[in-house]
Amino acid sequence: EQAGSRADAAEQKVRDLEAAGARKRKLEAARTDAARAQKESKAAQDELNGSRARLATVNGELGQRRAELDKLTADRKQLESQGEALRARNAAATTELAAAEAKLAALETKLGGEKQRLAGVEDEVRRAQAKLAARIDEIAARDAAPAKPSTPDRVASRASAPSKPAPTTKALPAKIRDVRFEDDRDESRVVIAYDGIMEFAGSALTPTIQVLELGRTRIPEQLERSLDATAYDGPIKVVTSFAEGEGAKVVVSTTKASKPRLEEKPGELVWHFPRAHRGKPTEAVSMAGTKVGAYAATQQAPASALPAASMAPPTPGAVDEDVVMDSRPTRGRGRWRGERIDIELQDAPMKDVLLLFSDIGRVNIISGRNVEGTVTMKLNSVPWDQALDIILRSQSLGSSRDGNVIRVATIEDLESERRAAIERANARVQQKALETRLIPLSYATADEMVAKVQSVLSPRGSVTPDTRTNQLIIMDVAENIELAQSLLRSLDTQTPQVLIEARIVEARTSFARQLGVQWGFDFVASPATGNPTGLLFPNSVGVGGGATGRPADVRGLMLPGAAASPNYAVDLPAPVGTGTGGALGFSFGSISGNLNTNLRLSASESTGEIRIISAPKIVTLDNNEAKIEQGVQIPISQVSAQGVNTRFVRATLGLTVTPHVTNEGAVLLDVVVEKNEADFVNTGARGDPTILTKQAQSRMLINDNDTAVIGGIYTRSKAVNFDKIPWIADVPIIGWFFKQKSEADTRSEVLIFLTPKIVNRASSIGG
Repeated sequence: EQAGSRADAAEQKVRDLEAAGARKRKLEAARTDAARAQKESKAAQDELNGSRARLATVNGELGQRRAELDKLTADRKQLESQGEALRARNAAATTELAAAEAKLAALETKLGGEKQRLAGVEDEVRRAQAKLAARIDEIAARDAAPAKPSTPDRVASRASAPSKPAPTTKALPAKIRDVRFEDDRDESRVVIAYDGIMEFAGSALTPTIQVLELGRTRIPEQLERSLDATAYDGPIKVVTSFAEGEGAKVVVSTTKASKPRLEEKPGELVWHFPRAHRGKPTEAVSMAGTKVGAYAATQQAPASALPAASMAPPTPGAVDEDVVMDSRPTRGRGRWRGERIDIELQDAPMKDVLLLFSDIGRVNIISGRNVEGTVTMKLNSVPWDQALDIILRSQSLGSSRDGNVIRVATIEDLESERRAAIERANARVQQKALETRLIPLSYATADEMVAKVQSVLSPRGSVTPDTRTNQLIIMDVAENIELAQSLLRSLDTQTPQVLIEARIVEARTSFARQLGVQWGFDFVASPATGNPTGLLFPNSVGVGGGATGRPADVRGLMLPGAAASPNYAVDLPAPVGTGTGGALGFSFGSISGNLNTNLRLSASESTGEIRIISAPKIVTLDNNEAKIEQGVQIPISQVSAQGVNTRFVRATLGLTVTPHVTNEGAVLLDVVVEKNEADFVNTGARGDPTILTKQAQSRMLINDNDTAVIGGIYTRSKAVNFDKIPWIADVPIIGWFFKQKSEADTRSEVLIFLTPKIVNRASSIGG
């Protein structure tokens, strides 16, 4: 029996040695594959380093060529600018002389036209005043009727313009040094600084337009301008100064009728416009009443009864300058900004309506000769500029605005003027000489910019790409070439370059526990053990366990002299061995050897924790796909009729991404992150490893330099298994001798993070 045990032990050792040899061969094969992969990786790294060195050399040569090209381009531009300067100076004298003659003729024409227009405006004002006076009488008679008592509307009359004072004559001409606007709490002022002796005279063109004529005076071109003073909320809206004939004029547009005061100081003329004090009504616009009555004409008041700039409250018999209207401020956020009014008109002549709106809006309105017709309407709480627009559209009229002047004409006239202006502009372009410029490009290619530049050139212009030097040759008039250069400055910018970093974080935890039991017995009744049965048959009786197992596993569980056969009653062990678990054995027997019992308790437990962080990163240009990959190729054997073939399966860590940078600086990413690795634990029939794959594919928007979680996978596998003998294993406590328990809990989590960063943000998109 001992010899058989030793033989079994020897066989077990042989099998263990064979298994160890097989594991050693596997390990050597894995080491060989790892060494080969390391050599391939080193070769690839050497090749990459060589490529980088060659790229650095090429970049250095390219930088030298670019520096030489920039120097040549700068020299050529300098020569071109010198030539252009010479041509410009040569043409400057001729152009200046022609411009001076044209300006003189235009001013003379303008003077005659202004005189004719002023005469026409005065005639229209007189007609409108007569009509308004008649309407005021009708309103007064209606309001005085006893059946309908009401508070009479207050209607303003237009103050007559003061007579033009005699000019103060000085001996010598003067030169204007400055025209400026000043404002304080009590008044607004227009200060005219001059050198020499000046002739001047002030007059009122209308109650809200004051004119200061300066005789024998030169005004510099830079002082011919308009100053907008509406932001000061004072009596002055706009101050305009310009040359006229041998002198100059300063025109002041006021918010209300006022009486300015001229003060002469050494080297200065000061024009004072007093502010209206809060709480005191002025003679401009009366706020009494809530709605305009039927259309009426203004009444001419005597100059003595109604001074132009009187600040006293109006007497009961006096009338205000403007028609009574509701002056609530506009609350809308649209294009209409005028004060809201309530207005009702009945068969009102169109030109009189325009005069009415001129007073309401405190603007200058000029009507064309074809403006005619009557208006009947009723509007409540409407901005005055919207009401004017509605009236014009209902009469098929249009308007154009230049500063504080609105010109009203028929739509056909305005459209013909617009077409004529376009034709004149085109004619001027056709008459101008063509220029040729070379525009170098830094980042865009010349071919792709041709179509974009051609869109801003005139029909006479042309653009030709030079692919060798990456330049555009543009020929057109100067204005269009400037437009093309501006367009190219906006388009020829650095392409955004994005660094994308991905992090694949893996965490795994495992727990396993097993509890097992083995026990067996034998009982013998025979003459050899001293307890025969006393029967002829059966003279000897033996009882033992019958579970599967080798007899050598537990000593004393075999019948004496019997052949080797299993004798476990319960054979449910935990896996124990070298480096795994533990076991405890018990043996019980009689002196005669007729009854022997052995017990073996075994248990094993294992825990594990793994963390893996993979961080591939790559740089690419906007809207360009980039890919980076690292890993090994695993040989897999395939058996076919032709023999054994070997193919390689890639187990790699890879990142594939296409970025797009938005105008706000965010990055839109089309990204694929993939990690495949070999699993040498779970192998195929021929020992080939399986491939564990993890992949995430997404499209997402991330701010520059922010980190986002593209996705994650969390798995948990928990199992509890019992191997047992039916029924008896379910008995409390005793049942543990008839069953085996196995527990396993495995958790794994994969998170993928993504961080984009715009490398050249300042040069490409700014910020």
